[in-house]
Amino acid sequence: MKNMQPKYDSLEYASELRDAGVPEAQAKVQAKALFRVIDQQLVTKQDIKELETKLSYDIKELELKLVFRLTKIMVILLGLSTSIIGLLIKFF
Repeated sequence: MKNMQPKYDSLEYASELRDAGVPEAQAKVQAKALFRVIDQQLVTKQDIKELETKLSYDIKELELKLVFRLTKIMVILLGLSTSIIGLLIKFF
């Protein structure tokens, strides 16, 4: 799902750290570390949309399976009730 990069510029962040007095090497390391955390943990709108689409498809699939099973049960019950009524009429 991670096909879109988050809106985070590690170079800009490192530059801001340097401007604030952080040594350049430390600023680069902090920027890279922060970018890794963001890249691994951040969920994008696209991630959510893809998950929503998949869940919607899965729900529709389950609905169809449920309707099919319920239809089979109804047909079986209708057959049984018809047989029982036929036997009751025959014997009474």
